[in-house]
Amino acid sequence: MKKVMSILLSILLLAVCVPMGAFSVSAATSGTTGDCTWTLDGTHLIISGEGEMGNYEWDENLAPWSTDITSVTIGDSVTSIGNYTFYDCNSLTSVTIGDSVTSIGNSAFYDCISLTSVTIPDSVTTIGKEAFSGCDSLPSVTIGNGVTSIGAEAFYNCYSLTSVTIGDSVTSIGNEAFRSCDSLTSVTIPDSVTSIGNEAFRDCTSLTSVTIGDSVTSIGNNAFRGCDSLTSVTIPDSVTSLGEWAFYNCTSLTSVIIGDSVTFIGGGVFGGCTSLTSVIIPDSVTTIEGGMFGGCTSLASVTIPDSVTSIGEYAFSGCTSLTSVTIGDSVTTIEEWAFDYCYSLKTVHYHGTEKDKAAIDIGSYNNLLTYATWHYYDNGCDADCNVCDAVREVPDHIYDDDKDPTCNECGLERQLYTLGDANGDGKVNNRDLARLQQYLSDWGVEINTVVMDVNGDGKVNNRDLARLQQYLSGWDVELG
Repeated sequence: MKKVMSILLSILLLAVCVPMGAFSVSAATSGTTGDCTWTLDGTHLIISGEGEMGNYEWDENLAPWSTDITSVTIGDSVTSIGNYTFYDCNSLTSVTIGDSVTSIGNSAFYDCISLTSVTIPDSVTTIGKEAFSGCDSLPSVTIGNGVTSIGAEAFYNCYSLTSVTIGDSVTSIGNEAFRSCDSLTSVTIPDSVTSIGNEAFRDCTSLTSVTIGDSVTSIGNNAFRGCDSLTSVTIPDSVTSLGEWAFYNCTSLTSVIIGDSVTFIGGGVFGGCTSLTSVIIPDSVTTIEGGMFGGCTSLASVTIPDSVTSIGEYAFSGCTSLTSVTIGDSVTTIEEWAFDYCYSLKTVHYHGTEKDKAAIDIGSYNNLLTYATWHYYDNGCDADCNVCDAVREVPDHIYDDDKDPTCNECGLERQLYTLGDANGDGKVNNRDLARLQQYLSDWGVEINTVVMDVNGDGKVNNRDLARLQQYLSGWDVELG
């Protein structure tokens, strides 16, 4: 009897001590998911039954099967693939999707880094956010003719994706849908698509050609930014607006044809397109936004149509090969530094009169300005700190870099910050540029406004952004 009691006590003690996780549901070989059932045959997962699969989450309520599965077959009567259903299944190589599936949920195949094959059938109408994000072994994808929308970040960071076929029913391509697919070489956007989201193809560095369908009306902010292999682009007549920075730093882009319906071209759209030699601005455009062609160092000539009424700050800044400009008679405003650092500009045709560039008093030719580099620190000093020989600009104390780091009158040690160092890591690089862009786009990030006033005019705005871009691009400018 004592022996039996001892065994029972041992079993009870074992049950108490072993954590619940040891009896993980992933050890099961079958079960239910939503309206359907699932069965494991070794590492092959089979989803069967009629109706929708269950929805799951990445940090809790995980899918009930093991993430070690290598293949999946989704039966013909299954109608949806739920959220996070195959999240982080690192060994999954192939998926067969049945002909009744109408939706692929958010993050359904997120970070399936071994997935090499998937065909999306015509029955599917929506592909959710991040559905295939991080599938960095996926070489190609065919999006069926039933799909109407491709969700945000759907194929983000699919580094091996070389080709994609977008079905004729797709009407919208979501934000960052194909961002950083840096093996993608060409893409055809069908006539059914009406909008290309923000950053949809950003940093697709191998993309050499893109065909934009005749129904697209808007191209989002940063849509093709950093596509530095893209050589030419035709923007169809259906497009009415080009978002900010849409083709920024497309350094191989040599020519652009802009359709006759475009009325808005955002700031910095072709900024940093250093190979761009020619561009025709259609008569439908009314405003040349700030930085639109900034840093287009190969742009030799440009005609600004009579429809344009204003030219923004830094619009052609750094167009060092620009020799002549014709400005239409309707232009009433030319912002400061619109043609800053246009060293080769000799003549400007403005209101029908050819003038020497120095004779146009529009504040645009500040090429001879010199700048001092300053460091600053924030303290409670008096306005006059005689020991340091500097005057505080409330609420920040400004110090010349050569001065003693200790302000004895205030009893405080100087904390040095480099001008332009938005994130405080002691360096000035593209991370600081991104932080400043986020700040100016009202993302809610914080920066020190003294540090980021890199042109020294007492404000933090797009002028500072342009100055920092010039500095990081190796132009002969100083911060301060």
